[in-house]
Amino acid sequence: MTAWLDYFWPETITPEGYGVLRNHLGIRDFDALQIAEYELAGERSRQLLQGEVRIPLEPDVSYLQNVHRHLFQDVYPWAGELRNTNMGKEGSEFADRDLLRVYLRPLMRTVVSTEWKQLDHEDFSRMSAVTFAGINHGHPFREGNGRTTKAVLHEISKLSNFELDFNQVSPDQWNAMAAASMPGPGEIMPRSEEAMAVFRTVAVRRVTPVPDQRKQAARETSKRIFSSKQQGQEASRTLRAGKTPEKSQGQGYGKGF
Repeated sequence: MTAWLDYFWPETITPEGYGVLRNHLGIRDFDALQIAEYELAGERSRQLLQGEVRIPLEPDVSYLQNVHRHLFQDVYPWAGELRNTNMGKEGSEFADRDLLRVYLRPLMRTVVSTEWKQLDHEDFSRMSAVTFAGINHGHPFREGNGRTTKAVLHEISKLSNFELDFNQVSPDQWNAMAAASMPGPGEIMPRSEEAMAVFRTVAVRRVTPVPDQRKQAARETSKRIFSSKQQGQEASRTLRAGKTPEKSQGQGYGKGF
């Protein structure tokens, strides 16, 4: 329980054991943090999607860590670190915290060894479903797993003849698929076949040019977007104005299961 509580500002912890996650911005209000997180992580997501930043694919969990670190570096001090507590959702348990590297390393080796350019639509959908189901079950980070997984899938798709249009399914369809892909009682492997129908739908023939990697490499890849003070003030103003964070399930990396 201590590891779980360590993620929160102590003064925000409720009797139920929840609170506001510690953050670089010093925000102690849940709604304000959510707004700031979506803005900052959304901008980092755009950098990846549009090719302003490139994170080299690696056959190890370090690749997932690098993507998560990029997306959430402006918000969480533990961005890119594997979670140190066990977690579950809606009756399903994610992979054990002590086995994350053992569990995810073979998956990433499979991803790197796959000849993505040679895959037809059916095989691309299948491998995307396998990749999604594995990372979703692993759930390697305390927060931001859905957005990290979608970012990884977008990056992998650049190696293929297809791209992923998540607007083709509703958030409810996506979340139902994510839940269905979790291992059943007594099982240890995710049910990637439960994700196939969704990935057949969201996988479309690529029309967006893949960014020139030589130009990507020449660009600055890590810089804080806003200062902590500026972002905290901006989040507070937005909250006072009665706005809520935009939760995109489309080409951006919106939250998922």
